[in-house]
Amino acid sequence: MNTDELSAELTAALARLAMLPGRPAVEHLKAFEEVHGLLEDALRDLAGTSGPDGARAPR
Repeated sequence: MNTDELSAELTAALARLAMLPGRPAVEHLKAFEEVHGLLEDALRDLAGTSGPDGARAPR
């Protein structure tokens, strides 16, 4: 996978997931929650919104 053009959020999410193999299952939930937040941020950036309420980000 070419990751050169990914956003910082997506790069961080992939890096976080890459750390999971070999880690205890109890650590996975926290990692998944962090990745979920990073993916939400990336989607908000793409949509041009600033938060979960859908408010437009200032330009």
